[in-house]
Amino acid sequence: MSSSPTQCILFEGIGDERKFMMPMLRILKEQQGARLVGLVRYAQDIKPLLDTGLFEAVYATAEMLDHLPPDDDQLIPAALEIERRCDTVFHYNLADRRLYFTGCTAFPYTKIETSLPYREWIRQFVAMYHAIEKIMQRHEVTLAMNGRRVVCDVARGLGIPSRCLGYSFLHDRMIWKDGMKVNGDWMFAAHRRMRAADRHLSSDMLEPPPFHMDIRRRFFAGISLRVLAKTTILILVRTAYWHLRRYDKVTRFGYSPWRHIRFHFKRRSVFRHLVRKSITAEELTQAGHPYVFMPLQMEPEVLLSGQTPEFFDQIAMIHQVAKELPVGTYLAIKDHVPALGYRDLSFYRMLETMPNVLLIDPREFAIPLIRKSQAVVSLLGRSAFEAAAFGVPVLAYSPSLYFDHLPHVDVATDLAQTGDVLRRLIGYSDEERAAFAREGEFMLASMQETTIDPADHEKPEDLGDALLSSLDATFDDLSSEAAEEGIQNVN
Repeated sequence: MSSSPTQCILFEGIGDERKFMMPMLRILKEQQGARLVGLVRYAQDIKPLLDTGLFEAVYATAEMLDHLPPDDDQLIPAALEIERRCDTVFHYNLADRRLYFTGCTAFPYTKIETSLPYREWIRQFVAMYHAIEKIMQRHEVTLAMNGRRVVCDVARGLGIPSRCLGYSFLHDRMIWKDGMKVNGDWMFAAHRRMRAADRHLSSDMLEPPPFHMDIRRRFFAGISLRVLAKTTILILVRTAYWHLRRYDKVTRFGYSPWRHIRFHFKRRSVFRHLVRKSITAEELTQAGHPYVFMPLQMEPEVLLSGQTPEFFDQIAMIHQVAKELPVGTYLAIKDHVPALGYRDLSFYRMLETMPNVLLIDPREFAIPLIRKSQAVVSLLGRSAFEAAAFGVPVLAYSPSLYFDHLPHVDVATDLAQTGDVLRRLIGYSDEERAAFAREGEFMLASMQETTIDPADHEKPEDLGDALLSSLDATFDDLSSEAAEEGIQNVN
C-alpha cells in the first residue's frame, strides 16, 4: 500500500464485517509484514482470534474493567480530559443505556447495559479509553480498523487514522468509512467523475438486498409459537453451557436468559399489534392521499449512534414533521423489520394519537412507497439513499449524510427548519424531479465505483486483494484532497 500506514494495525473483531476483513488482514501480515493486534469482547473470545495465527496479541474489553479508576474526585476530570484529548462527547456513549454496546466491543443483554448508576457508567468507559490508549501506545499502532466509537476516538486523539468496513446502501456491497463515518468528500469526488464521464446506473437496479431479505425471512419464521418454543429451549441450554464453562458474560456480567426470551415474545406481540393497526401500501395508494414517507431505523444501532450521534431521536422527528406538513398531507411511517421488538408498544400507541400519521404494515417493502411519495424523511438510512436515486426529494436530519451534495437532498439539523424545507421539497415539479433522478443515477455509479461486492469474489484471497486496493484508495483520496487544498491556499 503506497500511502497508507500499516506497520501495526489494531483490529476490533466484531460484527459481520470481520469475516470479510480476515483475508485482507492475512495479506497485510504475510505479504506486507504488518503486525496485528486484536480487540474482542470477552476473555473466551481471545483464543479463537489468536488461533488464526495472524495476531501477535489479543485483548478483551471485559478484562479492561478489572482496572476501573477509583470512584473519587478524579473520575469526572478524567472523563472531561478524554473529551478534550479525543475531540469527542462522552455522552455519545451514554445518551441512554442502550447505547453502551455501540461505544466499544459489545456486551449484549447483560446487567452492564441495564442497571448501573451514572458514575459507574463513566468509570467503565474511562477504563476502556485508558486501556485502549495504552494498547495503541505499547504496540505503536499506526492504523485502527473496524473500531467502534472508543477505538476511533482514541485513534483520533493520538493522530492515528482509522478505517471501518460496513455495508453500503447499494445492495450488499461493502464501503470503507473514515473512522465510523463515510467521508462525504470521497463520494462527492466520485460523483463528479461519473458526471464528467456520463457514467450512470439505472435506479431500476435497486431492490431489497439479500442480507436484509434473509433477516426478514428469519424474523417472520421466528415469531411462530412453535419456533419461539424451540428458541426458548435453545437459550436455556446455551446459558447452562456458558455457566458450566464459566463464561464472562454469565459469571461477571449478569447475562439474563429470561430477558432474551421475553424479547423474542415481545417481537411477536409488536408485530401482531402493527398488523392490526396499520394499512397496506395498496390501501394507501388507492386512497389517493398525498403523503410523505418516513421509514424508521433500528434504534439503538451502530449506524445511528456511530454515524450520526448528534441527532438520532426519531420520535422528535415524527412529531416535528407531522405538525409541519400542509393540511391534507399524511405522514406514512413504516418500521424496519429487524427493529420490531426493540421499541415498546407505547411508541406505536403515541403515533396512533397523531391524526395525519398512518402506520404502514411492516410486511410491506419500502421501494414502492418511496417512488410514489412527495418526499422521504430519514436520518441516515437506506430509504433516503434509494429516494435520492429515484429523484424523490429527501429531508435528512443527519449532519453526517454523505450524499447531501445532491440538489434534492436537504439536511436540516435544526428542527425549526423542518417546515420551510418540507414545503420546498414538496413543491418541486415533475421536470425538476426528472433532473434529480438523473443525478441519482450518477450517484449510483459513484457508489458502485467506491464499493466492493463480496459476492463477486469466489476466493477469500481475491476478496482480500479487492478490499486492500479499495482501502489504499481511501488514503490516496485524502492525499489528493490535501494537495488540492494546498493548491487552493497558494492561489
